[in-house]
Amino acid sequence: FDATPFASDISVPVSYVLTLRDRLVPPHKQRALADATNAHVIELDGDHFVSLEQLGDFAAATRQAVDFVTAQFAQQ
Repeated sequence: FDATPFASDISVPVSYVLTLRDRLVPPHKQRALADATNAHVIELDGDHFVSLEQLGDFAAATRQAVDFVTAQFAQQ
């Protein structure tokens, strides 16, 4: 599935956790989606299943992503 063609239609703040060593969804494709949404990118040094293999790192990156979006909405 590739949401890039319509991702630019998203009009709310977006944050993206990009997995730098992902072998399932290559980082350049993730970057294209993040760019299409003008997302705040949080890079995570891990593979596609980082959420299972590096729980603490994934949780911290997800927290960062949520905090960023929350702050953006608070400024509106």
